[in-house]
Amino acid sequence: MYMGGLTRTLKLAKTIKEAERETPVFSETDVLVVGGGPAGTAAAISAGRIGADVMLVERYNHLGGLSTGGLVIWIDRMTDWTGTQFIAGTAHEFLDRLPSDALLGPIRSDWGSRDTATAEYWAQRSAAYHGIVTWSPTIDPEGLKTLSL
Repeated sequence: MYMGGLTRTLKLAKTIKEAERETPVFSETDVLVVGGGPAGTAAAISAGRIGADVMLVERYNHLGGLSTGGLVIWIDRMTDWTGTQFIAGTAHEFLDRLPSDALLGPIRSDWGSRDTATAEYWAQRSAAYHGIVTWSPTIDPEGLKTLSL
């Protein structure tokens, strides 16, 4: 095993013996998704759409992970430098379904724009890098929580 410059040989000689026990089964499902952040929510939705019996388990009282409970309200760049969207799917569906007052970002026709004034405007509002307007919206975390129910 490599550990930051050190090589260590694993010794698997030790074991732990556990007593036999009976564990009650809460439920049976085709797909169990543990964690209702963006990836877990998308996985649960996708599995359900193809007909799987899905259970999504989340430890907090809301879905959305850091985008909602952690208040990480800026969604990283979803377009390439020409304005072509390369992250879509469930993430795009959620953003499309948010109320207009719960989403801040440039209109689609501005994605990929190199216009100086447009890029400067969006650079101050999180959606322009290197002088290019991107689709990297800012969302209202409470709006996303409500949508995720």
